[in-house]
Order: sequence, then C-alpha cells, then structure tokens
Amino acid sequence: MLSPRGERQRAWPGQPRDRGIQMKFRAAAYGFAALAAAGVLLAPAAQASSRPVQVSGTQLQSALLPGSDFGSGFTSGSPVSSGGSLLHRPAQGRISSLSCITFEGLPGIGSYGQTAFAATYVDNSSELSGTASAFGYFIQSVDQFASAQAAASYFGQAYARYATCTEFTFRDPEAGAGTLKITLRSLAKTRIGTYQAFRATESGALAGTSGFTLPFQTLAVVAGADVCYIEAVGGANAPVPASLIRDLIRRVQELR
Repeated sequence: MLSPRGERQRAWPGQPRDRGIQMKFRAAAYGFAALAAAGVLLAPAAQASSRPVQVSGTQLQSALLPGSDFGSGFTSGSPVSSGGSLLHRPAQGRISSLSCITFEGLPGIGSYGQTAFAATYVDNSSELSGTASAFGYFIQSVDQFASAQAAASYFGQAYARYATCTEFTFRDPEAGAGTLKITLRSLAKTRIGTYQAFRATESGALAGTSGFTLPFQTLAVVAGADVCYIEAVGGANAPVPASLIRDLIRRVQELR
C-alpha cells in the first residue's frame, strides 16, 4: 500500500507492519493516474470575464498550510495538484454514483468539474510508539470551481454522499488482515464564520485487531468558488480546529 513518505511503515497495535492507516492515499493514487490518463490534468481552459478570478492548481498548492501549523513534529508530504493550467472538463457524473471508497479516497480530489485543485498530507513523523493516540496525519485539499454556484452544488452533493456512506469496507491484502471497516459516527452541518460547512466523524476497525479503532475527523467548508477540506486521521479523535481551515481559506483567497 502507498505510504505517505514511500519508505516507512507503521505498526498498529497487534498488527505489525500494517499500513492500513494510509488507505486513503492509495485510493487517491489510482484517481490521479486515471485523471492524468484521461488528459484532465493537462488541458488548458479559457476563462470567461464574468467568472470569479481563477488560479491554477500549482498556485493553490502554494497556499496549502505548512506542516508546522498543525503542531510540533508535523511536516508536509509531497503535494499533488492539477498543474499550471486550468481544467475545463465537466463533472464525470454525480457523486451519488461513486462508491464510498472512491469518493472518500482523498477528500475533494477527483473529476468533479473543478477548474483546479491541490492537496497534500501532513505527517507527524516523530510519533512511532504504536499507540492509537500516536498516529498523527492530516489531509488538506482545495477545490476551485468556475462559480460559487458550482462549488455550492458540489458541496451539497459531498454532504449527501457522506450521509449515505454509513458503513463500508476497504480491502487491501497488504494491510495485514486486509479489511478496514469504516463506520460513520456523526455528520452535522455547521458554519465557519460566514461560510457553510459540515463535520463528519468516522472510525475504522481493522479485521484481526481487538479493541482498537482509528478515528477520522473531516471538516469541509465552501467559501465562494472554493471548497476546502481538512481531515484528521488518528490522533486524539478531536475535531479539526476551525482556525486551521480559516487559515487555509485565507491563504487561498490571498492568491486572488
């Protein structure tokens, strides 16, 4: 399974050499390969004067939060983006038709009609003790759409898809026992300042382990033509701080 840094494995309690914690990154890798093969990541786009100011994926990548913003010991991994040109393909179907694994593989990244996107993970590489509270990852992403209406439409579909993904499994033979069951614990709409948002709380249980679950905390916000995600994987199961995503939104808006 794809490891965030490509060279290091972590052990879950009772499951040596397991890398199930990185399952979202593997799903994302398949998605990026498919987008590149389809030419979605390479095509330039004309920009109508009536649309919001648009920036490239490379520019969005520069606005992603540095690892230090997430706490002591956190560093950013290799980012991914849609590159230096705007995307121009329409959304490839509705989110409701996607599997939960495909949609939640990396929050917000896929062929959803964006004009640009960027994402990265943030890894607490100093945490190697093998306890549930020690696993510290964050995933952050930004999707830019051609209009606020398009962003709001995507955001509404994303919320609805999380609501239907109440329980699903991810199968990977490389992850020890191999089956990670994801369960939705809560989903609620909220606001971050003046922006609409939602929070999702999930837990993952790996087959063959006992009494250990891996928490996932997701915060998504629609801000004008942008949708921003920050997801916490593992750690103390605390909600993603609103201050983090406010800073991400501010950095993105400063590009314009």
